[in-house]
Amino acid sequence: MNLNLNILKTVILRKWIQSPLLPIVLVFIIAVGVATFFSVRLANKSAVSGFKLFTESLTGESDFTIRSPSGLFNEETIIEISKATGHLPVYFYPIIETSALHEGQLIKIVGIDLVSLANFPSISSSSPSIAIDDINDEGINFEKSVFLAEDFLNKNNLSRGEQLKLNQGSSSHTYKIKGTIVNSPFRPTAPSNLILMDIRECQNFGSLKGKITSIQGFVPEGGLKERVLNQTRSILTEWAKSSEFIIESAEDQKKATTEMSSAFRLNLTILSCLALMVGTFFILQSMEASIIRRRGEIAILRSLGIPPSNIFKIWLTESLMIGFIGSLLGVIIGFVLAQAVVRAVVGTVNQLYYEITSSGASMDWGEASLAIAFGIIVSLVAGYLPSREAAKVEPASAAKSGSKEGGSLLFLTPRVGILLLAVGYAFAFIPPLTIEGKPIALGGYLSALFIVTGWGIFSTMLFPIVTKMLPKNPSSIYTKSQFRNPKGRHRLAVAALVAAFGMSSAMGILIASFDKTLNSWISQVLRADVYIAASKGNNSDTDLYIPPDTWSQFLDKETEGMDLLRQRRITFKNKKVWLAGTERNTSSDRKLQLSWINKPEKEILAEGDTWISEPMMRKFSLSTGNIISIPTPVGYQNLTITGVYADYSNETGTVMVNRRFMKDFYNDNSISNAAIYLNPQTNPDEWVNKIQKKFPNIFIRTNKKLRNESLEIFEQTFSVTYALESIAILIAVIGLGLTMTGLLLERKNELINLRQIGTTRSQIAKSAMLEGLTLSIVGSIGGIALSLSLGWLLIYKINVQSFGWTLTPSVPTLSIFSLFVLMLTISSAVSWLVGKKNAILDFELTSK
Repeated sequence: MNLNLNILKTVILRKWIQSPLLPIVLVFIIAVGVATFFSVRLANKSAVSGFKLFTESLTGESDFTIRSPSGLFNEETIIEISKATGHLPVYFYPIIETSALHEGQLIKIVGIDLVSLANFPSISSSSPSIAIDDINDEGINFEKSVFLAEDFLNKNNLSRGEQLKLNQGSSSHTYKIKGTIVNSPFRPTAPSNLILMDIRECQNFGSLKGKITSIQGFVPEGGLKERVLNQTRSILTEWAKSSEFIIESAEDQKKATTEMSSAFRLNLTILSCLALMVGTFFILQSMEASIIRRRGEIAILRSLGIPPSNIFKIWLTESLMIGFIGSLLGVIIGFVLAQAVVRAVVGTVNQLYYEITSSGASMDWGEASLAIAFGIIVSLVAGYLPSREAAKVEPASAAKSGSKEGGSLLFLTPRVGILLLAVGYAFAFIPPLTIEGKPIALGGYLSALFIVTGWGIFSTMLFPIVTKMLPKNPSSIYTKSQFRNPKGRHRLAVAALVAAFGMSSAMGILIASFDKTLNSWISQVLRADVYIAASKGNNSDTDLYIPPDTWSQFLDKETEGMDLLRQRRITFKNKKVWLAGTERNTSSDRKLQLSWINKPEKEILAEGDTWISEPMMRKFSLSTGNIISIPTPVGYQNLTITGVYADYSNETGTVMVNRRFMKDFYNDNSISNAAIYLNPQTNPDEWVNKIQKKFPNIFIRTNKKLRNESLEIFEQTFSVTYALESIAILIAVIGLGLTMTGLLLERKNELINLRQIGTTRSQIAKSAMLEGLTLSIVGSIGGIALSLSLGWLLIYKINVQSFGWTLTPSVPTLSIFSLFVLMLTISSAVSWLVGKKNAILDFELTSK
């Protein structure tokens, strides 16, 4: 053991000190890859942990929650539940949640019996979330009173006793700040946008008299709690079967909500592995080049009786050290990067899925350990073959300074590439794997892995074709000689370049296809002149609405008509989806035009019929003609699917019905959105200013502004992807420099001989440049072929299986060509510099 440590210090660490550049670069590659992976994982973690059930900050985690799949239900239900549970010591708390605005800020309001809440510690070890003194301050009177989070008071320069103005729809309400929400170490910290009201006051505020959104159940602490809880759940589950209610734990609620963004987060995680995947190729090459450089030292060790197994362990230990140091550095860099990445991820999740309050990523040592382990494994995988080659060095090689073997990866032949491609394309047709009701495109991801590797290996068949295109001069003749029998490092360099170029270009194809599809869809859908919404953006957690007495005033002599929409969240087959009640313009020929996947016979949404979105169709395996049951406050209603339309505003799924359905079964005549068609002579900006002054609490945008905002959300969604592409290309270019260094070191004796017969430094540098250019051309051409294959896979397989969206393919020819030119230019420059540097070293050796 001590002998191996001494050899490690003498052979490995001494070289690190003498020539620190190579280990620094290798550590950097691992660090960048791990940092990318870790930052995305932390951002994803923040997107999940940032989602909190608002009631948890008031009561802690409930033992169970009762809710209706239609959303609202009658508060008398609590009497039925109490009768069902009988003598069991269970406490029920009716809850109502709604939304409002305060100076443009979205506010979540929770209504609960405040007297019961103040006495909550009697059944729980948690301290009260509101102080008893605040309740008894002016008697038990909560009319027009609210309790706020301390953070909200500080941010808005408010204090106890002052007035707070809340807006909902076109109406405004003023409340007295009676106290603050008290935080407890046993509960999540109250979000800054949480406001607490007494349940009666909250019902009055939201025009929801007699309605509640959930009932939370608690069993007192004690030795019999688990037994009582099991009995209660059993009774309530049986009761729920007849009453069609949902009984779930707090964790079930969180899981159901955060699962909505799981496909988005999984794709980001897989993309973040790209940098490490590309880096693996180059670490392998660099380790192999290092072994070739020290072949004489290894041979001496073998002559001294060191067995091959020990040689293998020593060189694999070097890979372990590089992986460990690089991973530690990557975790530090990744934590810093995560603060920027989390803003992009949180922004997307807030817009498309659910509201989270995270503003930064906190350190997670579990994720850090995973990232470190991942980096070490990648480094060990990359170092395995070079370490095995080191163990094969014979003592007789002591006098040799180079190698004619050309590396250990000679098995990477085009035939192997064809085999991998065949396997990869076969995997593409495997249906998605469903885990806990969530489709995962496992076949698509495996297909991508085999296709990337297959094209990387198969592309080496282009060496003879590309070298024939080189000019006829001494430098190119020497370059051509290197490709008559390509070495393993040549093939590996091409594989890495193909992976980096191809995967980056494939993402470009996916983004361009999204861009083309969304622009076409937006042009189809956004045909009105002005758009009005109760809330800003597509936040799935808000239930803000515009009452009838407000939206009825949108029609005047300057308008031709309007489309109306009322959206609600419902639960369909244990998944949250949208229920959208629509009413299209009947005052003129201008009206909402949908982009159809399966067009209905008549574009009139009759009673009893529904149109569903494409994600809804794919997620639940539905088709036209199917009958689905939709929950409402008065029971389930059967609807027949008569059409399927494209919808890129969300991936959760939408059930579109006639707005009369909302009025009949939800007793709801309010709207969430309106699309206004103006007379040709009406100025949109002037009309918007007029309505905005009249109703300052609603969001109004012209057609042009809404288009721009929609495309900004699209750009934000892919902002992380752009960064991941750039990192992969950066590692590819650095890796090419390392490859050329290894290849020139391997040919040290040849270069010395060339210098002795009069070859100039410039000629050697030019030869290296042509060699690097050849590798880059082959890698880029293979990368283009790979990008087309991956683009097809991403658009028609992975995207459809993950998100349920059909995209119109678009190839960004100019962007791919620009990347092609950039890769060739940078690769040529890097290879020339490496060649010139090695020519100088060879000249010094020749002089000596």
